[in-house]
Amino acid sequence: MSVPLFLGLGFMISIVVSGLMVLAGVGDAPDHRSSHASVTPTGGGVGVIAALGMASFLFANVSGSFPLSAKYAQILSLVFAIGFLGLMDDILDLAAIFKLFFMLVVSFAAVYVLGPLSHLPYGGRLVELPLWLGWALPVLWIFGVMNVVNFMDGINGLMLVVMGVAGFFLALIGITLEVVEPFVMMVTLTSAIMGLAFYNFRTKAAIFSGDVGSLTIGFVFAVCVLWISDGSPKGDPIYVGPILILPFLIDAFMTILARARRGEKLMQAHRTHLYQRMASSGFGHMMVTLIYGFTTLLLGLYAFEMVDRGLYHLLNFPLFPAALLGGLYLLVSRRFN
Repeated sequence: MSVPLFLGLGFMISIVVSGLMVLAGVGDAPDHRSSHASVTPTGGGVGVIAALGMASFLFANVSGSFPLSAKYAQILSLVFAIGFLGLMDDILDLAAIFKLFFMLVVSFAAVYVLGPLSHLPYGGRLVELPLWLGWALPVLWIFGVMNVVNFMDGINGLMLVVMGVAGFFLALIGITLEVVEPFVMMVTLTSAIMGLAFYNFRTKAAIFSGDVGSLTIGFVFAVCVLWISDGSPKGDPIYVGPILILPFLIDAFMTILARARRGEKLMQAHRTHLYQRMASSGFGHMMVTLIYGFTTLLLGLYAFEMVDRGLYHLLNFPLFPAALLGGLYLLVSRRFN
């Protein structure tokens, strides 16, 4: 089975199942933190899960050149678990403490499957990590990315466009570094995101991804970053992950910092992310999504170029774009205060 055919398969499964969810999805009623004004179907992320499951099954059984391992099946089972949590939250509005606890357990399980970090690259050498830190860092990475992606899924197309671009470049980096299985998973995810974006990336979205979509997409991306770093025979490109979703990480981190300084309750719903302020200040959903998407595209090109040149082990590889984007955030944020 060729990669283009595999991409098409993931896209078609996602677009069909997401379309069914438009008809049967749970209604998302607007509240004080919403960026939409009318009830809209949610749960479109079911299409993403269906594509990941069905396309992976067909790939494993049809493609003789890339048989998928038990590790792939274990990760996929955790994808289903986190997707089920998101779907139940979309339907039942679960208590935050239960939802966060379940996400933390699944993050631990993923690190158990992949193995803890033993080192981090720094300036051409590897810095050994104590066992507790080797567990804590990847667990917090997976848990944090799921929450950040969930936070940033607030206007039409934003999460899907950014994560679609980031997923494409992560898949490209994965196959460049000869790590096949996370490449397969990321290719499937990217094509599934495209199918859901058909309904969501519009002036008036036909359906939202819901927590089932944002949590699943965040989990798969975070896990595949660790998977590629662990399995690459050409070095450890772990810093690629934060760079590819840097627009989301900067917005989430700076927003939390600003809210903490104002003494606000961090767990309380709000509409103070930069993307939300931009969207409500006349830019509109489509323009804000395109700005974030284009920024992610530039970061993806930068990350791929650094990987291609073998410079991804240097600490200034992630620090330079983080400092630049952080400065731009502060400048733009003043305009929309």
